[in-house]
Amino acid sequence: MDFEYANDGFLPYESFDYIYKDRKLPEFGEVESPYLREIQTWKFFLANGEGEVPFGFESASYDDSDWDLINVPSTWQTEGYGLPQNLLYNYPEELEKIAKRGEESISDKYLVHSTSADSDELGIYRASVVFSPEDIDRALYLEVSGICGSFNVYLNGELQSESRSVLTHKRILLSGSARPGVNLLTIIVSRWDRDKNGKIIKELMNYGFSGIFRPIYIVAEPLLEISNLHLKISNVPEAYVDQLALSDPNSKDLVVHNENNNGKITRGNYQVRADFRIRNHTDYMMPYAVRVSVMEARSEYDPYKLPYAKINMQTGVSGTIDANSETRDTSEFVALDVAQWTDATPVQYDIILELLDSENRIICVKKRRFGFRSTEVILDKFNINDKTLPLKLVKYYEFDPQGGISVPMDRFRQDIILMKRCGINGIISQGFPLGEDMLNLCDEYGIYVIACADKRYMADYVECCMNHPSVIMWSFNDYGFDAVECGKVKSKLQVIDDTRPWYCAADAQKKVSDLSAFPNEAGVVFGPWEDLCLDRKYIFEKNKIGKNLFETVPGRTRFPDDSAMYKWIHHADLVGGKMKENSSIGQGIVDADRNPHPIYMDIKKQCQGISIFASPDDATTLTMRNMHPFAYSPETVLEWKVLLGGNTIMSGKGNINEIEPYGMRTLRFPLNIQKYLEDGWAEGRPELIEMYMSALSHEIVFDISLKLAKDTYYASEGYEVAFYQDVLSAQSGNPAVSSVESGKSASDSAQALIGASVSKYQDKKIVPQIEAPDNDGVLTVMDEMAVPEEIMIADAVNIPDEFVTEETDVTDLINEFSIEALPKALKVGNDDMKITFDRDTGAVCGIKVGDTEFLKGSFMPSFYRCPSNIDRTDRSFVLAKTIFSKESDYEQIQQSIEFAGCSYGLKDGVFTFISRYKSFAMKGEILVAYEVPASDELNITLSFTPKYDMVRYGFRVPVNKDRILCTWYGRGPGESYYDRKNATRLGVYAAGVDKIYHPYARPSENSSHCDTEAMQLSSADGDLIRFKRAGELDSNNEAPKFEFTVLPFTPEQMNESLHEELLMQNDFCELFLDFCTKEIERTSTNSTSLPLKKNVAYKETFKVKFIGRNG
Repeated sequence: MDFEYANDGFLPYESFDYIYKDRKLPEFGEVESPYLREIQTWKFFLANGEGEVPFGFESASYDDSDWDLINVPSTWQTEGYGLPQNLLYNYPEELEKIAKRGEESISDKYLVHSTSADSDELGIYRASVVFSPEDIDRALYLEVSGICGSFNVYLNGELQSESRSVLTHKRILLSGSARPGVNLLTIIVSRWDRDKNGKIIKELMNYGFSGIFRPIYIVAEPLLEISNLHLKISNVPEAYVDQLALSDPNSKDLVVHNENNNGKITRGNYQVRADFRIRNHTDYMMPYAVRVSVMEARSEYDPYKLPYAKINMQTGVSGTIDANSETRDTSEFVALDVAQWTDATPVQYDIILELLDSENRIICVKKRRFGFRSTEVILDKFNINDKTLPLKLVKYYEFDPQGGISVPMDRFRQDIILMKRCGINGIISQGFPLGEDMLNLCDEYGIYVIACADKRYMADYVECCMNHPSVIMWSFNDYGFDAVECGKVKSKLQVIDDTRPWYCAADAQKKVSDLSAFPNEAGVVFGPWEDLCLDRKYIFEKNKIGKNLFETVPGRTRFPDDSAMYKWIHHADLVGGKMKENSSIGQGIVDADRNPHPIYMDIKKQCQGISIFASPDDATTLTMRNMHPFAYSPETVLEWKVLLGGNTIMSGKGNINEIEPYGMRTLRFPLNIQKYLEDGWAEGRPELIEMYMSALSHEIVFDISLKLAKDTYYASEGYEVAFYQDVLSAQSGNPAVSSVESGKSASDSAQALIGASVSKYQDKKIVPQIEAPDNDGVLTVMDEMAVPEEIMIADAVNIPDEFVTEETDVTDLINEFSIEALPKALKVGNDDMKITFDRDTGAVCGIKVGDTEFLKGSFMPSFYRCPSNIDRTDRSFVLAKTIFSKESDYEQIQQSIEFAGCSYGLKDGVFTFISRYKSFAMKGEILVAYEVPASDELNITLSFTPKYDMVRYGFRVPVNKDRILCTWYGRGPGESYYDRKNATRLGVYAAGVDKIYHPYARPSENSSHCDTEAMQLSSADGDLIRFKRAGELDSNNEAPKFEFTVLPFTPEQMNESLHEELLMQNDFCELFLDFCTKEIERTSTNSTSLPLKKNVAYKETFKVKFIGRNG
């Protein structure tokens, strides 16, 4: 007997009143059914092949007393019986690439070439189930929704079914073998699912997990049952509705919706076609009727005033069914003035079907939650409820670090809340079909789902999950896509559901797909959601096999650290042989514990629901636009600041009321920026002059932050939902010099720096106001204020107490310096500041300011960064080999740099030290020139011509990490790259030099900071060295920018380490000062648009300033 289709959550109840007997219903409206029981505890035995399967294992007389207990749902790999075969997204596609390079492991080869199941592991599950006589008088089903691996089901020793993997709700009738009292249910599951030729089905994409990974139930249906519900929902024109007469609601206490109940939720009218199966398990012909009602889903009900929806019945349901047969019947009705389901307004309803006998007595009642919405694709744009909506998607894999593919409800909820905070409104399910729990949460919270699976499982997916409003499209997996076969599947399933479009990224010609591959007019996909990593300690503590778990991975080489207690098990751990070191891992937007990676904040900025933009004529007049077609924006508090070099010089805040869908609010701010563009603006106030003098930059930045005014279900009050920054001026006036002394007028200064728009407000006070017809969202803004001393330090900087020093008098800088020649070094400077040159490396190896030595090694040219996980995936760090070269990657370029010689001298009071280096990757020599024009200054120039496109160029140097603070003006506080910087703000930031690093499950490139104007390292004693890029102001008066990072490990150490715990604890941090670095993301050609090109001569300079504790 084969498993048959089943709906998730379509359970039998005694009566309508039974469902609504309590005021509060459980989540998802899943009232406990007396006819449903979950089987959670099983006896388990793992056989390492058919030869180890115990004889008579399915018999009740078999003694399983020495078998282990196992909890279901779970996989046996996460219960201590082995490990998965891989932990990679889209592993079948990656396997093909690996095989083409001839780098597949023995485990990979087994997956590709195995044609016999004789050696497959077999998990045997046995559980006792007690049936009462009343149960036997009903139709007893075994209902499953997740078993990975082909399996057989036995009841009381009798074979019930032989099945391939089941990944959605399906059921099989057990009544023929069930008996009153104790019954033995046995399920034997193979490690793999194989096709008719014996080949392992790679398209399943379950990472090699096996077992019963979703709940198993016994469902006792009435002998006349209603099941397999299909809901088709479509919009109804208003003209058609006007002609309808409302049906009798069948209740004198009926309460229907008033359209004014909630004006912020869009409403509509919908045609509903509900067809379902009627099955007669008796030996008699049975008459029946079905009564249909629809009710708004709520968390609490008044049983005397239930929230029925208005419906107009168009076809009633009644008939007669023959003995031991089944039929399908249909009810059609129009639902009037119902709330529309969207991601912002996920209002749901319950359809209640009451199955009646010939005397109008209730046989059974069933309920299914659903939502009213329509979906379609028009001109490659996605429309929901007749409005175009951009999809902001991630690829979602059901995965948990402890349960593998068996994921608890709390993990799903955590994912959805993080997505909501980020502005992500949808997911593309990957691998195999999503489970009931995740889909229910998507329905409840409002997350769109593109339901993706292999063509083998699409019919199951559609039959089971078509009633979920969150499912907006069906989709085929890219791997194994066959346009002809998938087209046949689509045509067959459109008979069941013709209300949703279809999608497949691999279908470039759109023979099956109704939508072009993302990114497209309909939206964008940001990548995989979570890291695919297992909790190593948890998995190891579960070990039940008496040997190291890695020994269960076929053909994998043993490694000395296999027993080490690292935090994670990732794909590189599962790989054998030489590919272990270069292997990528399954790395997502958040880690396996759902801690966001830096890219999360960049995505949040891109998905920002409120757009803020300035008037083209006036930088102080801003418009906020709600970008959502359905949702009102939340009430927010707007906080604004004007920053000078990261320090607050003006600020204010006010409340912004909700903004209607696609609505706008225009705000004008009281910003007299002109004052700060004129020389002498400090008006003799020493604290403002000191602020200006100590600032790392003199940029004037307008900063806006929108924060939640009250708690929501996804974030607390104060959570930032949007921000905006604009550089009003690249340079301010000099506060200590009057405009008369500088020889320029105030109007000249203003016009030159921020344009003509400022001059409009020279002679009048700017009053904040809201340009909106309803006059709500009035912004209360503080008047321009004098800056108190306590806010001289930028708000973003949190200086540890150990770095706070007492103020000292400013002393004159000492320009004179001496040169001391030693056998191995040269020392240039004086008693307060000293630079040391290493003769063996030709580099500066020491910078001492006061009593602080900042360096722990030498400055060296820098051309290498640790590969990112994407680099390891597409191996873009590997250079093309030729018969004339042996290079393999950019690390070898760095390692090949060889000191060739140096020269030095003193001319016109400037000491110069020039070093020459050789590398196979360069045309000619790499030149590094050091110039010391004064004892407190050092200029470092890099000159080279590369043979290859570069990933970075600049300098690297080990620095002291003990009590050294890194402070910078640029983007922060998180990492930023040329192509990933939208989520970072311009400002002044500070962190300990060993606190900037971001950990990944496998160490990789991280924590760069682009658009940096100045960076300094300072000691707890107040000594510091400051770095700036040399160059003139550009046409916008902007100072030259550079990139930097400080890491507690070298990129070489990071690349060779598979885990954070393997990284060496250095007594230094590595400082990288980059003139340019390559983008961190991929492009179609993986070529850069930045000045990193081969065969181009580069020459750039950093200026280093030394400042002692006394100024």
